[in-house]
Amino acid sequence: MFYFVYFNSSSYKSVYDIVHLLEEICQKKGVEVKVNWLYKEGDVDIREIGEALAEAIKVPFSISPVG
Repeated sequence: MFYFVYFNSSSYKSVYDIVHLLEEICQKKGVEVKVNWLYKEGDVDIREIGEALAEAIKVPFSISPVG
């Protein structure tokens, strides 16, 4: 589960690497993984980053606002 209050390009690279590693584990080991991307309601930037990651990988991805 990921929940970010602040996010920059360096953070994006690190998170992308982690999510990509999860994708590789799913494919090679047959392990089920799902990413739960939480963002503060109204934070469009973090929501859009989650949406971009969801499109870039082949792992089940849930994007949800939190109050």
